[in-house]
Amino acid sequence: MEIQGYFTAKGLALSAKLLSGATLHVTRVAAGSGNTAKPASAAVLPQIRQTLAVNTPSHRGNTAVIPATLVAAQAAADYTLTELGVYAKDPDLGEILYKVYKLSEPVDIAAGSSMVLRFYLEESVSQDLDMVVTVSPAGLITEEDFFPVRDRVMAAEAVVKPYTMDIGELQVFLDDLPRLLTEHLRFYVSGTLMETLFIKGFYGCGSITIIGPDSASGDVCVLQNRAEVEACLVPVEISRISFEEPVATAANQSLLSAGKSSLVALHSCTFTGLGASSIIRGVSAYQGTLLTCDSVAISGCATAVFSSSGGSVHISGPAEGFHDNTVGAYAWKGGTVYLYDQVPELLGGNTNSKKSGLIIKQTGTLL
Repeated sequence: MEIQGYFTAKGLALSAKLLSGATLHVTRVAAGSGNTAKPASAAVLPQIRQTLAVNTPSHRGNTAVIPATLVAAQAAADYTLTELGVYAKDPDLGEILYKVYKLSEPVDIAAGSSMVLRFYLEESVSQDLDMVVTVSPAGLITEEDFFPVRDRVMAAEAVVKPYTMDIGELQVFLDDLPRLLTEHLRFYVSGTLMETLFIKGFYGCGSITIIGPDSASGDVCVLQNRAEVEACLVPVEISRISFEEPVATAANQSLLSAGKSSLVALHSCTFTGLGASSIIRGVSAYQGTLLTCDSVAISGCATAVFSSSGGSVHISGPAEGFHDNTVGAYAWKGGTVYLYDQVPELLGGNTNSKKSGLIIKQTGTLL
């Protein structure tokens, strides 16, 4: 991709004024999706979509280089980048459109994405002509914001942070967290949640642990819906939570689904379907996810355990926790299900099902 700069009429007039030794004062750089057919007569850049972050210029001989950074995450909406506009301060007219830079190829900018484009805009100067830039804060981070983040990322080990709350408050808390986790977060929860719980997109050196009440306390934590763990590159552990199939649900959904390379461990959780009328799966793993189930109980589900697309589910007892399921293990299109000690081969179902997947007994033989 190449960019070509064109003076506007006011920009050319300003450059003539600068020959007397004045300083070129760049006020901002804007990104646009328009098509300035005649840059010389342009007064403004059409269809401005966002302001670029601009840093102090550097000098190379008789050329000043303006570094300008486009951060797609700062865009309000998707757009196609076609040109840039450099605005400068005229001593007589105030701010003017000084120069238009046209891109040889348009670039699609997806708002909120991680795309970052760096432009180095060159301006000819001389020993008598200097340049200053009004540095734009767009897309930049202040030292006040940066230092706490740096300290967390550079910490020698992740800190454990415990929280106690009603499970109904957990989703809002998770949504407000940064996706980069540098701490081990432990949520001690109780109560009942009727909505689906989403745990998605976390990464870093931290972890998420959700723990229900100890049976000795007399309290319970019930999720009368589903939980979805997706694209989590931090370990997620869920303990002592009771999952119950809602009356209104869709086929092929799971009380607990884990996907897209997540690492999930379940301890002492129960999964209860609606029995003969159930259309739900107990637990499922897909797309390269590892799901371990230790001392879980799955009953009354259409399918107890489902695995697909490189997902792997590891199930351990006790045996009495599995009953009244229609299908026990279902391994589909590259999914694998491992059955450990004390686990019945049919997982409390009438049959198992395989379609290009594997179901492996504790002895290592295939079912």
